[in-house]
This record gives sequence, C-alpha cells and structure tokens, in this order.
Amino acid sequence: MRRNPAADALPCLLRVVALSVSPLLIVVGGFWALAAVLEHDGWLYRLTCDVGAFLIGGVAASYLLHELAHLGGLALCGGVRRIRVENSRWRLSLTPEGEMGARSALLVALVGPGTYLLFGGLLYMVAPGSWITWCYLSHVVFLVPAFGDGRTVIVSTRALITRSHPG
Repeated sequence: MRRNPAADALPCLLRVVALSVSPLLIVVGGFWALAAVLEHDGWLYRLTCDVGAFLIGGVAASYLLHELAHLGGLALCGGVRRIRVENSRWRLSLTPEGEMGARSALLVALVGPGTYLLFGGLLYMVAPGSWITWCYLSHVVFLVPAFGDGRTVIVSTRALITRSHPG
C-alpha cells in the first residue's frame, strides 16, 4: 500500500518550522531565565511570561498549525504523489506534485487561513482581549493575492468559473 505523501512531508515540515521559530524560543528562554534570576515575582517576570505566551502560543503555534492545516488538506487530495516543503528566508510553502484539480487547490488554500478564522473566533469568545486571539485571526491576511494562499484562491476560482461557463 502506498503511503500518503503528507505523512512523508510531515517530518520535513516540522523540522523547517522548528528551525524558523527557534530564534524566538531562544530569546524568550533567555528573558525567562534573566527574569527568574533578577526578580521571580516582579514586573519583568510577568512581562516575560506574557510576551513568551504570545510568541510561543500565538506566533510560533499559529505558524505551525497553519501549515499543518494545509498538509491535512493535501492529505485528502488523491492525485498528489509528493509534497515538497520549500523554505526561503521569508517564506515557507508546501508544493504538491501530481494531479490536483482547481477545486482541491481552492480548498487546500482556504483551509490554512480558514481554520484560523474559526479557531480565532472561538478564542475571541473565550478570551476577547487576548493578543493570541488576534494572532490567529490575522491569518486572514494570507488570503491577500500577494501571498501564495491568496494567489491560489484567485487562480483556482478563475479556473472553476471558466470550466463551468465555457465560451
């Protein structure tokens, strides 16, 4: 039985995301250690805990979960034979190889930001003043055409419209 390409891409994705967010984790860990040594219960310690929670729970976790949502969407696409994890200085993307229709591409592009609109909405109901909530809700920006998700939404939607209304 052939393995799902998403299962093959997962270790690489986790490694790339870990390397990408590791500077954040190192800085937060350093500030936690400094705050703990200087004043265990003071303002610096509380500030470091708040900033650390935002950077780890908001920035790093949402970055990882956004890509995992795309990977989950790609796992459901039957024609995808391989998924490449591409990483550059400012960009991480999952590139499927194989057969993938416009409808599947549209759904995979929407699942990353869409999951976080839903999750951010649920967080907003529980903790409306939390910065972490806004970090998750901000994933809607990835639907702007300057980003890969937004471009894929436009191209896929055009293809679907053209196919349903030929001529």
